[in-house]
Amino acid sequence: AFPTLAGQAYVGLGGMSLRDWFGGMALQGIISTHGQESEALMKLAQEEGLSVEQLLARLAFDQADAMLIARKAGQGDVAGS
Repeated sequence: AFPTLAGQAYVGLGGMSLRDWFGGMALQGIISTHGQESEALMKLAQEEGLSVEQLLARLAFDQADAMLIARKAGQGDVAGS
């Protein structure tokens, strides 16, 4: 999240990981599609013993992890590039 030129660094700012970035993007998609007060999300959160916010975070990082696995396997490559 904090790109640098070769040999330069931002002191004190480690930035976010690719997992954090993917998770944040997934979270935006989940919330924009379902909202935070979706009956299905509230029901699932209750079944899992989580708050809706905890469930959303878990779902977002589950998606991020799946994206990292696909990326490592080369499934994220665009044909012809």
